[in-house]
Amino acid sequence: MPRHSLFWHLSLDRVPLSTSCPDGSHEATVPGTNQRPGQEKEGQKMAKKLYVGNMSYDTTADALRELFATVGEVSSITIITDRQTNRSKGFGFVEMATDEAASEAINKLNGHLVDGRNITVAEARPPREEGGFRGGRGGRGHVSRPPNRRRF
Repeated sequence: MPRHSLFWHLSLDRVPLSTSCPDGSHEATVPGTNQRPGQEKEGQKMAKKLYVGNMSYDTTADALRELFATVGEVSSITIITDRQTNRSKGFGFVEMATDEAASEAINKLNGHLVDGRNITVAEARPPREEGGFRGGRGGRGHVSRPPNRRRF
């Protein structure tokens, strides 16, 4: 057997296969808490982050807070701006205090007219993991030219 596959085989023996003890007395918890992953504390309300798009460049955080406060408690508002010009990019995020308020905001405010634009309200997706090289001329549709074969 090649050396690297033996190492892989031996290292798999050390990987835990479950998140609880065989007798069920202990379960994996989120570090620093007594919660299992995905479990919320009793009585705690999970906040829901919403994407707000197609905004006017003139829309302010105060205007969004006022609008979203009509459907529920707003935890935070972030309008994404260009680093160089400090001008709004036309989208942002609103964090609602409860899932119910977030659902109501999506249902009532998606397509709502704000500063002359019909805004888009949807549940925010998790950020993409950054990594690797993003750029260049690659891709399947790119056809490169053959090198110059002229001889002297």
